[in-house]
Amino acid sequence: MSDRMERFIAMAFNDWKKDQARQKRHPDEEEIACFLEGKLSAKDARRFKDHLAACDRCARLLAADLYSYPADQVEVPASCLEAARNMVDKEDHAPIFEIVLSIRDFGFEIIKTTGDVLFGQEFIPAAILRSRHLSDFKDEVVVVKDFPQARIEARIQVVPGQRFNLSVVVRDKKTQRPMEGLRVTLVQDNIELESRVVQEGRAAFEHVCAGSYSISISGLKHSVASISIDVRA
Repeated sequence: MSDRMERFIAMAFNDWKKDQARQKRHPDEEEIACFLEGKLSAKDARRFKDHLAACDRCARLLAADLYSYPADQVEVPASCLEAARNMVDKEDHAPIFEIVLSIRDFGFEIIKTTGDVLFGQEFIPAAILRSRHLSDFKDEVVVVKDFPQARIEARIQVVPGQRFNLSVVVRDKKTQRPMEGLRVTLVQDNIELESRVVQEGRAAFEHVCAGSYSISISGLKHSVASISIDVRA
């Protein structure tokens, strides 16, 4: 092996040893401040992050510095903010059961729904009903939607005076048995109108005026489902 090659290998080995030594030692306050202000080189910043991933002590120290560091000197990358927003959206937005109907002379016209509609003896997805141009129902519409814990059935019946009766049935999603110990609350414009405790998995509201309502179904410590109903006269 030539002397030149040996010197090159020795230099590379020495650089590697220095990198290992820097990785093993803990970063000082100056390095942490430089990292927070984005003043480290790309190589040093990558080394800092690698050390942080393996060292609980330095991770806690950095967290404490972040908490007390002036907000105007810490710039959060837009990509991180977007990722955080997406995580919040996924966790906080539960599926909503939406039903929009219009009262007609013949009964109901389905304008929109996110559930499956009872047609004859079977429940059919709303998209299939639309593709078949089926939107007119007589004096009753039954719509079903599955939630993580329960299957919710909403039965809406026309009554005279542009009003409707609403029956909500709650069943366990796995066993299909009626769920008990739940409360169903009818709300309009953020005002609670009526509240019912389910009996044999069912709660009913009678002679409700046409309009927009939200219905919450909840237990003692958790929410089971939310329904949005808009019945247009």
